[in-house]
Amino acid sequence: MKQMMKILALAVALTLLCAAFGAFAEAFNPRQIDFCNEYVTLRAKPSSSSKALDRVPLGDVVMASPYNSEFSYCCYNGQYGYIKRQYLSSSIHTYSDGRFRVARCNSYISLRSMPITSATVLAKVPLGATFDAIFYADGGYDPNAFAYVRYNGMYGWVLWRYLEYISYPGAQ
Repeated sequence: MKQMMKILALAVALTLLCAAFGAFAEAFNPRQIDFCNEYVTLRAKPSSSSKALDRVPLGDVVMASPYNSEFSYCCYNGQYGYIKRQYLSSSIHTYSDGRFRVARCNSYISLRSMPITSATVLAKVPLGATFDAIFYADGGYDPNAFAYVRYNGMYGWVLWRYLEYISYPGAQ
């Protein structure tokens, strides 16, 4: 009986932990790196002396969730770490990199909530669909990088390798 109670308590604790993680994951929002000269450092822990995991260039977008008054917990290129909040813009500057169409896929691509392939799928974007605008991509134009796009009023992440360039903004 005692062992059954321990198992039940563990199951309840795991359920609560999963629910808390789900609520935490939903709190991520896109934030642009701003207010720095070239890049900011994604760190393993919320401390300026913590191990550097990656450099995030000025203008790139991360998915961020407030952690404390000094740091946000962020996802960049599939890595999770901490960035000082002072370098995160509260919005994404509307910078268009041109018009693109979905190509090089069988029928659709996934619009995701975060720039990782395991992130929640927000929508299925059909082959041939065009985007209102593409704002920023983490990792540049690397085919394995993600682009931050607006599709049917939703913002999310898609893989660059499935996109085809149509035109540059303002071109006639």
